[in-house]
Amino acid sequence: MYLGQQHNMKIKMITYNSGWLGSNSYVLVNEDNEAILIDAGAEANFYFAKALKENFKIKYVLLTHGHFDHVTAGKRLQESGIEIGISEKDYDFLYTDKNLANGINTHFEQFRADFTFKDNDILTLCGFTIKVIATPGHTHGSVCFLIGDILFSGDTLFLENIGRTDFPTGSYKEIIESIKNKLFILNDETKIYTGHGESTTILYEKQHNPFVGGEK
Repeated sequence: MYLGQQHNMKIKMITYNSGWLGSNSYVLVNEDNEAILIDAGAEANFYFAKALKENFKIKYVLLTHGHFDHVTAGKRLQESGIEIGISEKDYDFLYTDKNLANGINTHFEQFRADFTFKDNDILTLCGFTIKVIATPGHTHGSVCFLIGDILFSGDTLFLENIGRTDFPTGSYKEIIESIKNKLFILNDETKIYTGHGESTTILYEKQHNPFVGGEK
């Protein structure tokens, strides 16, 4: 689907739902068929095959947080020359048990990110301007990515739900504050693409998300 334009450049977005936990990955493709992948929870071959079929080349991967179901493909994608970024606070999730892979006895290849970012950083990649919004709560390094009026919320905010906070470095108090103070100040029409499940909008969640004052 086309999401409009940024800097006079058409933005094409492809959504993939994969892995046994049904994680969402998003590919943003510019007019030169260069792409940014947001979250990479499937096996790397999944993304290689999609890139070949859809005729795009992944240049960067941006991770919303460090849990295995969003970063599984990281090592092999990196070995192919793709640069991977994650928040400073979740950096060590990629090479420690904090990614939760050991807890469910699933194979995970550890790696280290190529670059990190923090709250309010502006990333310019493949012609896209991406604002990093730190939203601690699901993990202490969880972030969302804002591109124009499009928000990629990872496991912070879902359709009528919020991310779990019972994992290491999680905090219910922090996730509620993140949503109310960081996300709900965005334009009501902002479209939210979540780490699991269906998309939503800021206005809809203000009105209907029971965890942050809305009515179910």
